[in-house]
Amino acid sequence: MRPEPISPGPAKDVPTSPAAWRIVAVVSIISFVIIGGTLTSLGVFLPRLQADFGLAPDGLGQIAFALLVSMSVTSLLAGWGVDRFGARLTVLCGVIVTASGWAAAGYGTTVPQIVAAMLLVGGGAGAATIVPGIALITRVHDRHRGLALAIFIGSCALASSAVPPLTGLVIAQLGWRAAFFIGSGAIIILCLPLIPLLGRRERVPAAGPAGAAVTPGLRACLTLALRKGDYWRLAVTLTLAQASLNAVLFSVITLLAAQGYEESTAISSYSVANLMGLPALLAGGLLADRFGGKPVLVAAMLMQAFGTFALLGTLRPDTYGVYGLAGFVVLWGFASGLPAQAGPMVLARIVGQQAFATVLGFNMFIVGLLGALAPLGMDWLYWFGDGYFLPILVFSLFTIVAAALVVAIKPERDNAGLNRPAAAHPVQTTPDGLRLHAQGASHDW
Repeated sequence: MRPEPISPGPAKDVPTSPAAWRIVAVVSIISFVIIGGTLTSLGVFLPRLQADFGLAPDGLGQIAFALLVSMSVTSLLAGWGVDRFGARLTVLCGVIVTASGWAAAGYGTTVPQIVAAMLLVGGGAGAATIVPGIALITRVHDRHRGLALAIFIGSCALASSAVPPLTGLVIAQLGWRAAFFIGSGAIIILCLPLIPLLGRRERVPAAGPAGAAVTPGLRACLTLALRKGDYWRLAVTLTLAQASLNAVLFSVITLLAAQGYEESTAISSYSVANLMGLPALLAGGLLADRFGGKPVLVAAMLMQAFGTFALLGTLRPDTYGVYGLAGFVVLWGFASGLPAQAGPMVLARIVGQQAFATVLGFNMFIVGLLGALAPLGMDWLYWFGDGYFLPILVFSLFTIVAAALVVAIKPERDNAGLNRPAAAHPVQTTPDGLRLHAQGASHDW
């Protein structure tokens, strides 16, 4: 029997409430500050840390690895926390831990101390940004879900282009320790006042086929998801894409500097590449709302592959450097945010909305944990190949394989275990004005 859609009833009959767009604005601003100030700015800190601590180019991966692995582990707990305790408490804890870890990095005098601080930062960022944001947006948006996700992921892309240059200026004027302290203060000042705007905790009844209330266990929903072959295809797809993305994200500035590019040119190219993701996310959101997330995800994988491959041109800056750098900025930049936008849309079609945050958190745990190995993989391939040619080639092939796996995903099949029709409660409206487009339990919006 063909499963029911995630959101009961035609999407055109379910208008999006203003309160739902408020949720998008709040989670987007919080993610802008935290992702831009920590994750994407770390690449600006690394050359200075390398110089001060006397690290070789293949010794920087451990710092990025600590942040990424902690962020991925916390994603698992964050998804469960959103379903169990609500988003407001989960995000609050994440903001405080992130700011504390970033400030602690400013006091670091040894590499292990910096690594320990990055573990805190990753843990807080995982609880405050991607998982709660996507979970909330997916739950309160139906008709314009792709556009809402585009705005959210776009805020992260904008942060990736806008914040690293500011971080570089602060480091140049005040030093990297002061930059850590200023970033920590900005997280507290800008994020904490926004958390109450996520709303109140409300109980929204779920509905079974006959209208009877049901509350499926989180473990049961996760078990059903893990039995689906398409879920694992998507997990492998996003893991390969994230590994390739992380490998470039944390090494491209060092890579360009090693080829003779000035540090300001390397940072500017990196920032413009991230800025290119903004129009791509808008177009991807509109296309995903019209045609679904799968074709957008396939296109993203191919663009990311060729964008990464274009970095080979920068290895010969006198002949192909301009073309290689331009190809990277345009193609990799366009593709960099699309998997995070289209991936959850495909995931929602595969597993449904019951305990979506928990399933999303588990998926991001897998993707993030394995993707966190990419900086170490880049270091090892750099050492094994005596340069950047081999790692660029390998990580380009990763996304080619990912594109083939996306083609094999058939998300509309065999979803009956998790997509349950809500006959008696097609749309639930909370006192905050939110229309919830899925079955659910207790949530703190």
